[in-house]
Amino acid sequence: MYPVPGAPGLETLRVGCRASVILAPQGLADAWAAADPGAPAPPAPLGLGPGPNDALRLGENLAVYATGNEALPDRLAEATVLEMPAEETPPPNVLRIGQIQHDGDWQPRPLALPRLLENLPREFGVSVWNRPVPIRLTEADPGRFPVLYLVGHYTFTFSDKERAALKDYLDRGGFLWAEACCGRDAFDKAFRSLVADLFPDPGAPGLEELPADHPIYSGQVGTKIDRVAYSPAVKTESPNLDSAFAKASADGRPVLLGLKRNGHLVVVYSPYGIGAGLDGIRTYGARALEPDDAKRLATNILLYGLSN
Repeated sequence: MYPVPGAPGLETLRVGCRASVILAPQGLADAWAAADPGAPAPPAPLGLGPGPNDALRLGENLAVYATGNEALPDRLAEATVLEMPAEETPPPNVLRIGQIQHDGDWQPRPLALPRLLENLPREFGVSVWNRPVPIRLTEADPGRFPVLYLVGHYTFTFSDKERAALKDYLDRGGFLWAEACCGRDAFDKAFRSLVADLFPDPGAPGLEELPADHPIYSGQVGTKIDRVAYSPAVKTESPNLDSAFAKASADGRPVLLGLKRNGHLVVVYSPYGIGAGLDGIRTYGARALEPDDAKRLATNILLYGLSN
């Protein structure tokens, strides 16, 4: 809400992509007590210089971050405890999803995929294990996974051997689902660079927006998706990811980018966060789909990858 110059250093403990514990080693209560809440409010939150009420502004920032800028539930409302689904013993010949490990934050939302995979057998009769399998591209045969999942917030790199293994997997018809967690620009740039490195042929199309009648949207797999809702950050910020961002926030349509090899769609990429709607953890500032639509879109992507 406010820039606070000279604010005391805060330390955080992160769970996934949210700071769940915030520690103020120098304390804040004394500064809050000394501040004057009756002082005139600034005309706008941007461009503020240091002032006597910076402590209160920092407190407001903390409150907005902690609540996700949403109304708090009634104090007697039943609490929802977010738990990892119980790990099941995989039956023979069950399908498994591989989650690619990389040198960035490769697992920012540990609950997201297990919660999604838990529902697929019950709702769609798909025999899939309810745990993604963490893999290094050079340490295991990626070909044993019908779908690989790649996610993160920040920049990441693959070694030459890892890039070669991923390219071979895709050339043989493998399917990669990738997303920029919380819609972060750094991951978006790194992923687009990776795709360009894997397939540098200037005559071949790179990542292209999926058409509105693609099976992932049309209901050939999962459910029909015409419109989706986005988080407030998509509508109010300028993430500078892609022109598709601006279009989607304006008309509410789903936006996925894809890459074809030998006539087959082998990469589906979302520049918006999807996992943010799967694990039940609201994150302030996430550029993401709202939970119900994130679940529908993620389900359709997985069903398409598993069936193709």
